Amino acid sequence: MDLFGTTLDPEVAIVVKLGISIALGGLAGLEREYARRDKTAREFAGIRTFILIAMMGTISAMFDVWFFVVSFIAFSALVAISYHASSQKGSIGGTTEVATLIIFVVGGLVYFEHLPVAATVAVVTTAFLSMKPALHKFVRKVSREDVYATLKLAILTIVILPILPDETFGPFNVLNPFYIWLMVVFIACIGFAGYVAVKVLGGRKGVGLTGLLGGLVSSTAVALAFSQRSKENPSLTRSFAIGITVASMMMFPRILLEVAVLNQPLFWMLLGPMLVMTIVCAVAAVVLFFRKEVGETEEVELKNPFSVRQALKFGLFFAIILLVAKAAQLHFADTGIYVASAFSGLMDVDAITLSMAKLGGSSISNMTASIAIILAAISNTLVKGGIVAVLGSRQLSKYVIVIFGLAVAIGVASSVVLYSFA
Repeated sequence: MDLFGTTLDPEVAIVVKLGISIALGGLAGLEREYARRDKTAREFAGIRTFILIAMMGTISAMFDVWFFVVSFIAFSALVAISYHASSQKGSIGGTTEVATLIIFVVGGLVYFEHLPVAATVAVVTTAFLSMKPALHKFVRKVSREDVYATLKLAILTIVILPILPDETFGPFNVLNPFYIWLMVVFIACIGFAGYVAVKVLGGRKGVGLTGLLGGLVSSTAVALAFSQRSKENPSLTRSFAIGITVASMMMFPRILLEVAVLNQPLFWMLLGPMLVMTIVCAVAAVVLFFRKEVGETEEVELKNPFSVRQALKFGLFFAIILLVAKAAQLHFADTGIYVASAFSGLMDVDAITLSMAKLGGSSISNMTASIAIILAAISNTLVKGGIVAVLGSRQLSKYVIVIFGLAVAIGVASSVVLYSFA
């Protein structure tokens, strides 16, 4: 066994593996011990039992793979008997029993030196054990429409994506059905993750968290909702300004995430300007927060971001952006791409970001792609500023327009400075 570049003796390696198993088993056991601290009835396993189970998995694996398998089967039978006995007393939950089986396997994984996998499984198991209240709260908030939307997303991803042709065709040879739908799934998953976070944590946890999570789903929706309510609740104007600022701030890291997945060189070119605009919005939100204590906001109504219709619309829009960007580049050079990007950003920044990430470094230069994405982000920010100016209160408009103006101005200035040395 190698540890930090050092080859350990077999006896020492066994001791190290047992120590790792004890730590991982103790992690899950500590959570179970904490969870049952207020219960009078005894449960199947606590911290000591989890540690012993992890050690048993490691020791069983020492002898032979088949011995480990037989030991696991025997242990599973013991767990089944324990579950049957506890269910006769009215306890029908089997979470702890299933967790013990997982920790036994973790012990075996440690012996076979699959340490990253063992650690990941143990940590994820512990996390889910501790998330019972949050998960139950989430389930109570889930609607039938949410379930249907989730199933549709899974079906359209698992069933449809693999059968789409992975080759380019059409005008300018830039349309790839597999890639287009993959990007649809990618964006839907980002939005869905934010939606789930809002469901689990709630939208009344404070303006910062509301804006942070809402920005993953739709920063425009947050801006629209808070702007409309600012006239009805003038006392919460500063809170609404913070929520809108934080939600809009999330667009810049989201752009970086999308680009990082598809085009690493382009990511490094965008990192400076996007980071600068993120910092400006973050600092502005912090200044607003500490100028005066702010209360909690009203709940922001966010619908499930995935629907078949929305997916098809985004896929179509993304395909159109690819075609328009390529046509603009061929007929009007870089200027055409910049104009198309600015107009695209008025409606959606994700489509132009993904299309530029795909074309950058091949059909167009990464420099052109980065400028196009920055223009789209700026135009999208200006649109949200316009929404606040039209629908929000006068004081809210002052806050948001000043913050967005600073973010755009400093973002443009940083882009000019950085790209002048490129």
